[in-house]
Amino acid sequence: MKVGQPTAVGWPLIALLVLGALGRLVLLLLTDGNGDTDNALQVAGTMQTTPLALYTDPDLSWPYPPGYTPVLVASNLVADAMGSDFSRIVRIPVIAADLGTAWLVAGELARIGRSQRDALIAAACVLLSPIYLAVAGIHGQLDSVMMLMVVAGLIAWRRLPRPYDLIVGGMLLGLAVSIKTMAVVVVLALVFAVGTLRRVAVLTLSAAAVPFVFLLPYLVTNAQAVLQAFSYRGLPGLGGLGLVVQPELVDIWLLGIERSLSRLEVSLLLAVPMLILVALAATVMLALRHRPRPELGAILLLLAVYTVGVTIALHYVIWIIPMLLLGGYIREAVWLQVALLLPVVTVYLPLATDTLTTVDAPWPPWFVHGVYVPYMIAFWLAGATAYAIGVARVRRRAAVPSS
Repeated sequence: MKVGQPTAVGWPLIALLVLGALGRLVLLLLTDGNGDTDNALQVAGTMQTTPLALYTDPDLSWPYPPGYTPVLVASNLVADAMGSDFSRIVRIPVIAADLGTAWLVAGELARIGRSQRDALIAAACVLLSPIYLAVAGIHGQLDSVMMLMVVAGLIAWRRLPRPYDLIVGGMLLGLAVSIKTMAVVVVLALVFAVGTLRRVAVLTLSAAAVPFVFLLPYLVTNAQAVLQAFSYRGLPGLGGLGLVVQPELVDIWLLGIERSLSRLEVSLLLAVPMLILVALAATVMLALRHRPRPELGAILLLLAVYTVGVTIALHYVIWIIPMLLLGGYIREAVWLQVALLLPVVTVYLPLATDTLTTVDAPWPPWFVHGVYVPYMIAFWLAGATAYAIGVARVRRRAAVPSS
């Protein structure tokens, strides 16, 4: 990584952080809980009483590793102590994660000599991003926290001396994996840049140790239940290949109309693990040959998942934004924010007003099928095109030197 003279970001970054925090807190205060925060409360209660039942309780749904459950328990304890609503308290760590991600990204870009303007725009792509604002202020999903750990891990790898770059960076990435398994793609992307097999082993062991510790009690007690929980394939209809194949599934979410899955949709859902595995394998083979920078490798791996994923939810876009920013693709990240505005408003306004999946949702059928569906199909096509362009770019570029 070529490093120029450090750039000062100072007070403008602080102002952006304050603005981003205020925007999220306003959304938090204006909105109540949702199905995901209700489920998080149930998980927190289980972890406080019978933690080993996380994957065996038939009334509980937690398709993630257990790394985020301490945050849920802490949120529940704070909510009880303050007499506050858990659905609001549990969003505060997500808000904090957004602020941390923006601060780290801007600081890293400033450190390597990017202009103050670039560093501040990058911070704004997190702090003022439609999807980041909606997820932290309304939804409360854990993806932002996972990505904070990913960003911290990549920056640790860049900054720390050997062997601590891979030990600390790997453990931070492992913490991200222990929150949500999709962080594995960043570990894969980093493998191609670390050099020798010995360093690959250090990275792999460091990254694997953290989720292994979190999962060990559950694997010992009921490994089958853990695997069953991780086999969750998501819910189709709002984006991705599932929407392209059967657009009328959007009616479930935005019009409150029941729809049955077509045979093709069912087949694709059953094939999701294989589709993603093949897409990742093809991208890994490309990376093995050309060894792109970790950020670009992660971008390609994520675009591959977005392209073949049948149940791609809108908040999954959070995975790629920090990778674009750390990779220097700031203009692309800005345009992505613009492109996200319409779908974010379309999906998160019903979620905020508790009308998602009901007939009271605010959008008329002509808008859902005449605007949202074509727009999301075009969005999917844009992602597939970006993947093809990225592959072509990697093939043209010379291999990076070993770190």
